[in-house]
Amino acid sequence: MKFLCSLVLTLVVLTNCSAQNSTPIFKYDPGRLPLHQAQVYIKSNLDGSHASFVAVYLKEKDRIESFKWTEGNTEGTLVKAKMDWRRFSVSHFEGGRVNANGELNIRAQLSVPGGKNKAEVQIGGSEPSSVILKHFPWHSYDFDFASLGIVMSQKVAPASTIEFMISDIAGEANGPVFKEIGKVSMKKEEREEKFGSQCQRYHIDGPGLDDRGGKIWFDKQGRLVGLEIQKPDEPGFVSNKLRRIEVLKLSAEEWESFKKQKLQN
Repeated sequence: MKFLCSLVLTLVVLTNCSAQNSTPIFKYDPGRLPLHQAQVYIKSNLDGSHASFVAVYLKEKDRIESFKWTEGNTEGTLVKAKMDWRRFSVSHFEGGRVNANGELNIRAQLSVPGGKNKAEVQIGGSEPSSVILKHFPWHSYDFDFASLGIVMSQKVAPASTIEFMISDIAGEANGPVFKEIGKVSMKKEEREEKFGSQCQRYHIDGPGLDDRGGKIWFDKQGRLVGLEIQKPDEPGFVSNKLRRIEVLKLSAEEWESFKKQKLQN
């Protein structure tokens, strides 16, 4: 009888543990999305050199834009992405150079049709290709973790560690390709004030960052406040620092005007 009671108790404990482990960390709730907000950052090396600006804007509930510019330049970089909220990952993006008239010269496109695991990719003038994505969720480091900064607004369960795949365009012998770079883990650390906001700090590292990670901060709404990472995310940088300087509430029309104004001298 004692053995049977012990066995039942063990099964109850295991069942409860299983239920806790199966609780999703993220749950889609459009009411928590930072809709029509532009998160504006200064982007630089860790020492502050090579500074430029980035603005990430949630245009619709599943549409993100990331706009990069440098003061005095009449062209910037624009990436437009669509979210798949079933997998908390990007399902489509296109990016390239944008001018003050709003004209976008697309240099890279990706689409994961119908929630499948096969991504259709075209980079520059190369022929379209297909890439199997084995791991979800995934986020692009080259995209300044823009999708991650939106996804974290959907976090509902406490978690000491959050894992995801970094997938990006990488240089290969035969030219640039889109591929899974590697997994990373965000491990919860302290709450602290950073860049003028009360934040949750995480240590972020893993093969997806060549084990050259650092720190990343999110505010209480889950919006990305900043990061300090040893690995650079684009040519011309030796490391990566992102620091939020303001949050702007903009209509879609105001966002278009914002981009054009930043590229006009």
